[in-house]
Amino acid sequence: MVGMDKENDRLEASERFTIGELARRTRLTVKALRWYDEVGVLRPDHVDPASGYRYYRPEQVEPARLVGLLRQLDMPLPAVTAFLAEPSRERLRSWWLAEEAAFEQRRGLVRYLELSLSEGARPMIDIKTREIGARKVATLTGRVRQPELNEFIPASSEKIRSYLRSQGAQDEGLELVLYHAAPTPDVEAPVEVCVPFTGSVEPEGEIVVRIEGPWTEAFVESTKSQVASLEILHAYDALMTWVDEKGYSMPTVPREVYYLDAWDNAGPDEHALDIVVPFTA
Repeated sequence: MVGMDKENDRLEASERFTIGELARRTRLTVKALRWYDEVGVLRPDHVDPASGYRYYRPEQVEPARLVGLLRQLDMPLPAVTAFLAEPSRERLRSWWLAEEAAFEQRRGLVRYLELSLSEGARPMIDIKTREIGARKVATLTGRVRQPELNEFIPASSEKIRSYLRSQGAQDEGLELVLYHAAPTPDVEAPVEVCVPFTGSVEPEGEIVVRIEGPWTEAFVESTKSQVASLEILHAYDALMTWVDEKGYSMPTVPREVYYLDAWDNAGPDEHALDIVVPFTA
């Protein structure tokens, strides 16, 4: 039996590629292949326990090429690993659309910074005010980084709405996002998602129930495209400047108020949310 096992090992070894041969077939460097092994993206089929040499199966050629191409797209290594588990045109397209959206936000941030660093006139912002009565809100707060917002906000909103439905309460078709500090790609910050509702609901786990208001709000009507391009930063600046110039104080933090029907159905340049700063004289 031992002799047969050795023969099988010899035959299997003859079907494998050395790391140098895989490098030639994929146009990747040996250094890159070693790195992909170390980080768990592309493991060799066999590592010789005595020499430490790495060996690969012929069917690993295409995945190795794919890894190299995805890294040229700057896809992060964890995303590459997940993609290799289920590669598809649809998953690639979905990832790329998210990258394009992130790039547009970065482009918008550059425009904002360019204007902030210049002596040019700021955009004209139409600031309105309204009275807000006391209202009950169910809220969920998390500490998140900026790239996590697009997942955290809708997931938190749906969790709150599901709980409200289970308690027989009626949400008011609004979603409030309160930024208690500004999250960045490097540092987490507390972000609170609130859903105003009518009915009787008790707190549950992470979901808090409280009363907001009454107060007066200054607000700027905004569109989906202004969110995507970060033009809403000008609205925040204008509102904060307006409150300071008037000598008002803020009883709570600024927030974004999303009108869910409008957000789902409005075109990119139609009113879908407000940038809001509550204030008291």
